[in-house]
Amino acid sequence: NAHLIIEEYIPGEKPVYQSNDPAIIVLSAKDKDRLKEQVENLYAYVEDHKDINIYDLAYTLQVGREPMEERLAFVTDNLAQLKRNLSGYNSEEQPDLFIGNVKKEVSSFSLTEDASETYVKAAISKHQYAALAQLWVSGLSIDWELLYSHEQPKRVSLPTYPFAKERYWLPISEASSSFLSNPDQLHPLLHSNASSLSEQKYKSTYTGSELFLEDHIILGDKMLPGVAYLEMARAAGSFSLESS
Repeated sequence: NAHLIIEEYIPGEKPVYQSNDPAIIVLSAKDKDRLKEQVENLYAYVEDHKDINIYDLAYTLQVGREPMEERLAFVTDNLAQLKRNLSGYNSEEQPDLFIGNVKKEVSSFSLTEDASETYVKAAISKHQYAALAQLWVSGLSIDWELLYSHEQPKRVSLPTYPFAKERYWLPISEASSSFLSNPDQLHPLLHSNASSLSEQKYKSTYTGSELFLEDHIILGDKMLPGVAYLEMARAAGSFSLESS
């Protein structure tokens, strides 16, 4: 046996990151619906965290999220402008936003890894941040750490990925449904009480369409699972003792 005591990690105080340059905000998702929800969640987060450092927010989105197909990027100077850009995502006019899908739209802009780093460095030195945002939306892989040569912003806790709320339950046949909720049966495995003054006895009739028979086939034959015998015995004991 072993015991482990874990203490919460509390990072030391880090100076607030400051810069005269704008922040590049990048968001991506598997499809447009998930991206739309990402935008809405980030807007709500900024509404609730009015003192968030915009560079911490941008840095977290740049290096702490996996880039996906559907992309949105823009350049912003402050939180108020950030919120306006997020609000404008669903509007017809989006002059300051770069939107694209790296799989559906084939970009004519292609660079090797070395050339990409050289171009990114040149764009940073010339303060061409909108160009970087547009290239990232087009599919260019950017080393965002190059934006922060002297010190890095902090990673902060932001809304997580909004997975689609889809259900993947196996379909239940009519026979299986009646098996699971038949008011005329004592128990799904014990159908009726056939006890007499001389003995305790229960009877069950199975058609072969029950879940535990349809899904338990050995060498082509439907077999009652061993665990079903245990449940039958447990249920019979409970009914006999009137403790069910």
